[in-house]
Amino acid sequence: DTGKVIVFSKGQVELEVVQLRAVRIHAPATRLITATKMPVYVMGLTSTLTPFSFGNANPGLIFHWSMSKRDVLDLLPRHSEVSLQVLPENNFAMVVHTKAAGRTSIKVTVQCLNVSAGQFEGNMAELSDEVQILVFDKLLLFSPECPAEQILMSTNSQLKLYTNREGAALVSSQILQCFPNSSVIEEHGHGLLRAGAVTGTAVLEVTSLELFGVNQTVITGVRVAPVSYLRISTSPKLYTISSTSLVAFPLGMALTLTVQFYDNLGEKFHAQNTQLYLALNRDDLLLIRPGNKNYTYIAQAVNRGVTLLGIWDEKHPGMADYIHVPVEHVIEPDLSKPIAVGDVICFSTPLVNQEGEPGLWQVSPTGILETDPLSGAAFVKNAGTATIFHDIPGIVKTYREVVVNGSSRLSLHLGPKSYLTNTPNSSEVWVFVATSSAGTSLRGPCSPSQVYAITNLLRPESHLLCQVEFSSTVLDIPASKVFHVRSHFSIEKGPPQLSCDNSEAA
Repeated sequence: DTGKVIVFSKGQVELEVVQLRAVRIHAPATRLITATKMPVYVMGLTSTLTPFSFGNANPGLIFHWSMSKRDVLDLLPRHSEVSLQVLPENNFAMVVHTKAAGRTSIKVTVQCLNVSAGQFEGNMAELSDEVQILVFDKLLLFSPECPAEQILMSTNSQLKLYTNREGAALVSSQILQCFPNSSVIEEHGHGLLRAGAVTGTAVLEVTSLELFGVNQTVITGVRVAPVSYLRISTSPKLYTISSTSLVAFPLGMALTLTVQFYDNLGEKFHAQNTQLYLALNRDDLLLIRPGNKNYTYIAQAVNRGVTLLGIWDEKHPGMADYIHVPVEHVIEPDLSKPIAVGDVICFSTPLVNQEGEPGLWQVSPTGILETDPLSGAAFVKNAGTATIFHDIPGIVKTYREVVVNGSSRLSLHLGPKSYLTNTPNSSEVWVFVATSSAGTSLRGPCSPSQVYAITNLLRPESHLLCQVEFSSTVLDIPASKVFHVRSHFSIEKGPPQLSCDNSEAA
């Protein structure tokens, strides 16, 4: 009421702008067993120079990764498990997949697109680092040949055991031996394992008493160890036509982020007790919420762009993983040019399901576009804004916004023939109708199924009324008695567009 500005809340943040003096590869472990995975990413010289400091720089940085021996391990981009082909620009993180015993080196070279931007100290053009990785075979029993597996738990964690005989037999469990004694505790034979605050090993016995009098027993080891590193994995896997590579997640997709934990040799934990912290470099592109399982998150892609995401242990900030999440349109065609009422759009996407079948097309609201749900062909009926969806149930649902101009001016263009004659079997005159300045009423290449849908289902010509009149009113005969005129939509003749076809009446 006084007209004065009232401050309810005030905040302040300090920003430090630095030049990169050097880069280093953050490898949580340098000795790994075969058949495991480990994230590696680029850091600055200090622990404060995380990928958040340079991972989305403008001008962008180019990251080239290489290794000395390809038979020891695979060095794959992040999101390769969902069939994304990440571009070298801002590709600051990779995943190591160990394959065979041996020693190899991993090297990264970071290049700046514009040296004059001064992103590197001393106006350097590139920085590099290299790290050695030793891979050795996991311990297995050859005689007798049987898997030597164990349960791996972190300190202060718990794990509920389940067997395939639950409900069909009387199942019990007990700890036979534990060293030290307090490392693993089994509660009352009900299959709940609790790990203490100290590391150690134990022997677990699980017994199934069958109703017909037979006992089955399984004995396995339990090891309590500290967590060495964590890794972020993404799902679900995306499938495309002819294995077409995607460079970004589809706009609208809900992707699941799962955090997995490993010890210092690359063994994955079955149970852990870690308090995680998640951070984004911007909050307008992804909506993050906890998943329905422990250590999972659901990220909804709501806008186009690149988001940097980091997850780390609150008690041990150095135990972290970073990924970048690019989001783009995967529905074609490009609709940057104005769209007018009367246009026909052939929507397409490379996304398919596991069997190679496409999803269904939907539009909301329904009054602006008339869409064939199977092929993706659409006819623009009214002005306004609509959203076209492509839904593959259980995998991905993506969308694209379509804006139709409020006013549409029709322009007429004569075809190759500009006169009519009553000569037998003479051809008609084509008058092409353009609904926009693009000169064509069709947007995007059309597949055979879309051509069929346009011709037999959408029938754009049914929305065009063609009339013919004499320019002079001296004659008392209406032009409709002399000429036949009909609307037509052609994809084969000239530019795909609506037309009025004129022919002389008999």
